[in-house]
Amino acid sequence: MKARRVEGDRSAGVHGNDRVRITCVIDTLDQGGAQRQLSMLAIALARRSFDIEILTYLPTRFFDPEAEAAGIPIRRLPARTKPGRALAVRRAISARQPDVVIAYLAGPGLYAELARLPRRRFGLIVSEFVVPDDTVRLAHRLRLAAHSLADTVVTETDHTRRLLVQAVPPLARKVVVIRNGVDLDVFHPAMTTGQSRPAAGITRALVFAGYRPEKNPFGMLMAMERLRRVAPEARVELDWYGSTGAAYSADGVYRRLREVVRTRGLADVVRLHGPAHDVARLYREASVVCLPSFYEGCSNVICEAAASGVPLVVSDICDNRRFVLDGVTGFLADPHAPDTIAQAILRIHRMSAEDKREMGRRARAHAEGLFDPNRFVDEYLALIERAARRRRGRVTAARTGN
Repeated sequence: MKARRVEGDRSAGVHGNDRVRITCVIDTLDQGGAQRQLSMLAIALARRSFDIEILTYLPTRFFDPEAEAAGIPIRRLPARTKPGRALAVRRAISARQPDVVIAYLAGPGLYAELARLPRRRFGLIVSEFVVPDDTVRLAHRLRLAAHSLADTVVTETDHTRRLLVQAVPPLARKVVVIRNGVDLDVFHPAMTTGQSRPAAGITRALVFAGYRPEKNPFGMLMAMERLRRVAPEARVELDWYGSTGAAYSADGVYRRLREVVRTRGLADVVRLHGPAHDVARLYREASVVCLPSFYEGCSNVICEAAASGVPLVVSDICDNRRFVLDGVTGFLADPHAPDTIAQAILRIHRMSAEDKREMGRRARAHAEGLFDPNRFVDEYLALIERAARRRRGRVTAARTGN
């Protein structure tokens, strides 16, 4: 199957003789779904002649080298408190005077929105990727009110869009759904039969997720226990890769997980790792990729695993039924019922090698249709061009006194 990379367009980021200036704001370029998507978007826009800068304010680095290799400067703001970050973002934007700001995640989005006051001197695109527990609480509603200062609010799923509009009806005219894109050249199936696959009789389950409660790591461990109990002869091994939270002094979940693995006698089949850089290779080495989260947007893990031709076991939540076709490209499970996760993994373990390959081929074909990177960038380009035109129109009107 032919892979498609994000194409360059040397004129896309040029208005007349001026390059369109874009400032991207995010907390950090640590390993994470939003961070990967923003990095990919920024690199694609730089290739299309936009003048890009990235602002971050947390110290961790993961995708920084990829962005810097594309010639994108990354400015790390020193502020430690939320008021300090808001002021630092405002000053950085004011000094650069971008045409458009793209802010990913709640905090950066709010800081960018506040920086737009009192006069909206730049176009603004912000994100709302997930609604925790499918409930828009009062504090969340109050923050959503700040989106009146944004031109567009991007979310990744129809599910999240519905929740946002139900909670704050005026957002209906601003919320746009843009599904994630994935580099279909980097994330691809193994080139030959059996290449980089586990040894015969062993099923290697892979999880990429931070060690956070919403990712359901303890539920995943319970599933591994259940699997061992119902099928002691099945050799299923789990490798979990993700940020431990140590950089933010938030590694309590990771430390408790390690203790559970030790005390439950799972150390021979469960391995907990920090962030992985060579993720494309790890996908190709996996038998099945799991994502047992309680809630998700459009998960990079699903996009990348499907593009890599690997069967999936994911929670039956949000828009996951669209991303993983139950029984066709993988299996859906109940994140609140570890038995269902265990049974789904066991089904894949007991499939023939050819059936597994066929499920992987269907996953790849599905990914090519849903997660095309050029579609992802082009949809953002339409928003950027519209926001840039509005901003430049306001500047022209201010200069002429109209």
